[in-house]
Amino acid sequence: EALGYFAGVGRRIELKGEADGVTVVDDYGHHPTEIAATIAGVRGRWPGKRLVVLFQPHRYSRTKLVGPRFGAALKKADKVVLMPIYAAGEKPIKGVTSAVVAKGIPKNKLAHWGWDDGFDALRAELKSGDVLLTLGAGDVVKAGETIIKEANSLAHRLAKEVPSLAGRIKSEEPLSRHCTWAIGGPAEAFVEIKTLVELRAVQAWCRQNNVPVFILGWGSNVLLPDEGLRGVVVRLRGDFEKIDIEGNRVTVGAGVHLPKLAKHCVDKGLAGVEALAGVPGTVGGALMTNAGTPRGVIGDVLVSADVLEENGSLTTVPRAEMEIAYRHTSLIGKRIVSAVLELKPADADAKSRLAWELESRAKTQPLGTKNVGSVFRNPPNDHAARLIEAAGLKGRVHGKLRISPKHANFIENTGGGTAKEALELMRLAQTAVKEKFNVDLVPEVMVVGAAVPQGVPA
Repeated sequence: EALGYFAGVGRRIELKGEADGVTVVDDYGHHPTEIAATIAGVRGRWPGKRLVVLFQPHRYSRTKLVGPRFGAALKKADKVVLMPIYAAGEKPIKGVTSAVVAKGIPKNKLAHWGWDDGFDALRAELKSGDVLLTLGAGDVVKAGETIIKEANSLAHRLAKEVPSLAGRIKSEEPLSRHCTWAIGGPAEAFVEIKTLVELRAVQAWCRQNNVPVFILGWGSNVLLPDEGLRGVVVRLRGDFEKIDIEGNRVTVGAGVHLPKLAKHCVDKGLAGVEALAGVPGTVGGALMTNAGTPRGVIGDVLVSADVLEENGSLTTVPRAEMEIAYRHTSLIGKRIVSAVLELKPADADAKSRLAWELESRAKTQPLGTKNVGSVFRNPPNDHAARLIEAAGLKGRVHGKLRISPKHANFIENTGGGTAKEALELMRLAQTAVKEKFNVDLVPEVMVVGAAVPQGVPA
């Protein structure tokens, strides 16, 4: 009767799961006799399977004492992957490494792996149909668990579907690394896409599997949620960063950085986009918000934009069919891949105008800080910065966020700030300006995610 209640012992030939056809098993064994018995037990449970043992020696003193005996037990596996010794609180002993264990293992069966090598290197030792036995009293169990977790991750599944993306897909990638505000939790899958073929393939797979896709530009006009984003976050690189000029017409990819576009065009003798030289965003993002300055916006020179539809077709949208206004176009939410701009031959002052934009930005804006540029749109016939400063909020600190002492329409992340803090500070500015001037400040920054406080539109 007692045996009926026995639930088994943890970390003793414990089946952890499967990963890409590999059966993952874990065992606590860390003495030669235990190891021999464990390998025999695994062989009996999975006969005929190729057995790969990932072994982590436990303690320097034990390895020094019985190191050569490990080889006799481990060599009964088909492949042995040795990890560095798990110290378990001990200090290293000179000359004692996992190489002591390796002496008894045939070279054709031996490999080495450590945490710093990354899991791609460990996966390279495995084949579908293998049994992976993680063995040792240290933290080696985490290796098998990670292999299973990554195999079932969205990033891994997508990489299998679109092999050309392998090495460019990251799982649970912090979005704070990919935006100028340095705010945002992890993306379930983050990928840099270099061609239209890849973008179509990713979009099609995500559509079939009901996975959301979010295209992130330079991350210079967006507030990403602390919880991160589920689904696939895409950054357009490669072909999407190309600029082609034919006469006065410029075909530009959605991933082109606006300062690069402005400089390239002026260098090639074309004018019309100098006002974009100080706008830290991409063409794709600029087309959604009609980005620019009082001296010019991207809509002024736009001829058409190419948009990738949900069914994978490419649609050219002429400017005449778009709604274009202050900090808004009807392209918002579309998957823009490129655009055509109509410029004019540069006059003698084009380079001076370009330089002035950069110098003016350096004088008036808090360059070198983590920010997203103008947080609020300017209300009619006024400036958001003037209103916020007049409301007494210039330099106001909230958590790790502060309203810039240099420009009151900029909110700086001083280090470790959160989306929650940013939204609260935005709401504070809106409330103060409304109470003092009866003016509603409308966010220019795009707020992504569900955690949006009342009064702050997404």
